[in-house]
Amino acid sequence: AAPARRPPAAPSRTPPATRRSRSPPTHAGQQSVALLAEVQMRLEALEKKSARLHQRMELKISRQRRPHLDQRSSITKTIPGFWVTALLNHPHLSAHIDETDEDALSYMTDLEVGISFKNNKLGYRIRFHFRRNPYFQNNIIMKELHLGMGGSPMSFSNPILWQRGQNLTAHSEPRKSSRGVYKTFFSWFSDHSSPGQDDVAQVRPDLRLHTRRLARDCLQTRRSDRRTCLDKSPACVRCPGYGDTFVDLLHDTETF
Repeated sequence: AAPARRPPAAPSRTPPATRRSRSPPTHAGQQSVALLAEVQMRLEALEKKSARLHQRMELKISRQRRPHLDQRSSITKTIPGFWVTALLNHPHLSAHIDETDEDALSYMTDLEVGISFKNNKLGYRIRFHFRRNPYFQNNIIMKELHLGMGGSPMSFSNPILWQRGQNLTAHSEPRKSSRGVYKTFFSWFSDHSSPGQDDVAQVRPDLRLHTRRLARDCLQTRRSDRRTCLDKSPACVRCPGYGDTFVDLLHDTETF
């Protein structure tokens, strides 16, 4: 006869480890915690003071730059197609501009980024200046980006007053042209869904640094000799031969 099978042994259970109770803090430990909290409060006070001083310095430097920026703005207005050329040569912005947008942007005369304050939060106001054109009635199209009360990025803009039948944002689907598939550039002004992931301005604490980089990147154009592109990128194919005049022209400023 076959030997009887033994029942499987029950898994051994180890008693759960007992949680060691923490000993009550000593008098010296309580003093250390209180001292640490006091030091932290002093550090936070210094951080707030630093932020206030930084904002004041930003405004002071901005006022000092204003006359020079105004003079430079008047110079760029005398260069035909300056701003549309700069935008078309930016590696990221150019992907949002198709042929129709390009024609509308050819009426652009100035682009500036200024400091603004909302609820004591530092922000930036981006303004696109246009001369009279067949697309819209606005002389200025503006978008403002700043941090809200909870620290989350927010944005708003003035409405674009389109001429009859000329609304470039009426296309709900992305359009395809020789530069790829994307939405119209002008839809950026009315898009406030994800300001923290803004393709154009990218709201973040170092937005000022970003706008400086954008200004430098925007102005990479052909060299005057042999019309050779500075960065040899396909985006520079349509650059006029203004040479190195564009390069670093708007370096390190809050106005493009």
